[in-house]
Amino acid sequence: MSSPRFSVVIPTRARAATLRHALRTCVDQGFDDYEVIVSDNFSGPDTKAVVDELGSPRVRYVRTAEPAAMSASWEFAVGHARGEYVVLVGDDDGLLPHALEGLDRLARDTGARAIRWDAAYYTWPDVAMPGQGDYLRVPTGREVRERDGLEVVRAVAGFREFYTALPMLYNAAVHRDVLAALRARCGRVFPHPVPDVYSGFAVAACAGTFVSVAAPMGVSGQSGASNGIATLFNRGTNAIDAEFHALNARAGLRHETAVPDLPVYPHVPVADSFACAKRLLFPGDPAAVDRRALARACVAGARVPAREWPEARARVRVALADDPELVAWFDTELAGAPYRPPPP
Repeated sequence: MSSPRFSVVIPTRARAATLRHALRTCVDQGFDDYEVIVSDNFSGPDTKAVVDELGSPRVRYVRTAEPAAMSASWEFAVGHARGEYVVLVGDDDGLLPHALEGLDRLARDTGARAIRWDAAYYTWPDVAMPGQGDYLRVPTGREVRERDGLEVVRAVAGFREFYTALPMLYNAAVHRDVLAALRARCGRVFPHPVPDVYSGFAVAACAGTFVSVAAPMGVSGQSGASNGIATLFNRGTNAIDAEFHALNARAGLRHETAVPDLPVYPHVPVADSFACAKRLLFPGDPAAVDRRALARACVAGARVPAREWPEARARVRVALADDPELVAWFDTELAGAPYRPPPP
């Protein structure tokens, strides 16, 4: 049996309601040479029922033997892909109808091993941020350009570009050879607790160059069960956040010591993912986090209650402890910063 051109991989955990719609977008494509893998992270029977209800011969269903950390779930899911290129779709995300046809054309025209796109963005009505539901943003660009992977890594690490400029598995089609190279170097594709942001740094560095297209190929969704909302905007107040951290701890997926472990979006997940990727994949490259910008962002935007503010501020200082000059700067500029309620 020949390998398909694309493997569309959907890792999912207990989100049958949104999975039904995400899966529908993946089989409603104007292109034929692909497979869809629904990888169930130990959900209840309603997840498989969604797959069975669709009844598509294109769709394969696999399931973990126990609840897995998000990164381990992604590893399991991508490990079942047989396609030349792998596209990962969240279970509250979707593909646009032209996506695979357009990606195939770009791959043939450019020979790129990674093709990254500007995603549309959608918040489901039940998103766990009051007043933020039912929002849709659709980019209208058409530009296609080749980018140097490490140049983009340096720009994102320095907070000069937003992390979605990276070819993450969430917003890119990645050739299986790139994923195989990452496994060979690190033992796995996703060795960090935040697999989406980490994958952007890893793929950019491993692929060398990638194609970036401004036209959207997919929709990035945020729903009531989104891990990012639970862990970065509502940390410590919900079961999704508690499970996310417990499963990461059980899997031995750790936070980098030079980055404050605080709910600060996007600076902390970007800096933490970058630090891991640099340590594992490109330790000799001059790319570096702008640590002063990171510290300022943590002091200005940590989403913690007032009672936790002194501890949060202390975590920022501890993360700078390897550099006495930075500690002195922090003590002068930020140590006395008052508590500010989290911004909307």
